[in-house]
Amino acid sequence: MRFARILAACALILVCRASVGQELPGPGAVYSMPAPPTSPGSSPESSPGSLPYANLPMPTGQPIGPYGAVNPYAVPPGNGPGQGVPPTGAVNAMPSEQIPQVEYVTPKIIDPKPEEPPPKIWEGSFEFGLDGTEGNSQNANVHLGFKLKRKTKSDTISSELAYHRNSNNSTETANAGLQEARAEHTFGDTPWTCFIHDTLDYDEFSAYHARISLDTGIGYQFIKNDATLLIGRFGGGASKNFQGPKTDFVPEMVFGLEGEYKLSKKQKLTSSVEYRPEIGDFTNWRVVTKAGWEILLDEDMHLSLKLGLLDRYDSNSGTKRPNDLDYTATILWSF
Repeated sequence: MRFARILAACALILVCRASVGQELPGPGAVYSMPAPPTSPGSSPESSPGSLPYANLPMPTGQPIGPYGAVNPYAVPPGNGPGQGVPPTGAVNAMPSEQIPQVEYVTPKIIDPKPEEPPPKIWEGSFEFGLDGTEGNSQNANVHLGFKLKRKTKSDTISSELAYHRNSNNSTETANAGLQEARAEHTFGDTPWTCFIHDTLDYDEFSAYHARISLDTGIGYQFIKNDATLLIGRFGGGASKNFQGPKTDFVPEMVFGLEGEYKLSKKQKLTSSVEYRPEIGDFTNWRVVTKAGWEILLDEDMHLSLKLGLLDRYDSNSGTKRPNDLDYTATILWSF
């Protein structure tokens, strides 16, 4: 049975070869393509079917196939029929200058830009100082301070308090405090501002005992950058003493100057002076001067050493001294 199948397959092969009428090209054979029929009066060379590379010999001993096959027609440019045969082993490929060059670009990984935190509009500080003695004499001095500020692009609201109390041999020798609040508005990108300001001045050992003041006016920023601030103010208002020679409301003019300067990342100087003459009687006037030097001790804990000075002068002090000077050294915690 198997032998019969083999005979049938051989017979089929012979019939196919006979029907084709030609054998497969062997090594060294010349491969030619039949020329298409030509129209009367036309030459074979001008016929569309004529091939310039016909009748080229097949490369000896080289495989013929679509993958990795030798191209028998890869004749150098300008060679026509009979003008040369490509060398054995010529690879079917496009000229290098015709191959499109593809540049590989390494993709860049772009990290998303982190969102910037909202601007800080609130800041504040708390300061505390204490010193004293015990023994033949007993002294105790306490100083407290607090400051809070809210600052936006066009508005600044601030409030601060300074209080100190001293005693000697259980006898109180000083008990005073100064509270201030200010709201200030900046007109767009101009250096001009307007403000409203109030103070509450308390001193148990002064002629006035307690005084309240309220004023308003305009300001001008002479210098404003990341390291320096210098602003001048001018306005008017009134004050009232609760004790002393005058207890009525007194109209006053206000001239002020305030500055801040950052010596370095860890040091800052602050100062302000305010002159308040009485309208109608410039012989009665008051001056309040403040200065401070802050030195950062611990950045992580927000702790600083502050050296402060507060001077209050009142020309209408009656039988009391017109000048009171307080100087302090405190530990300041900011937030």
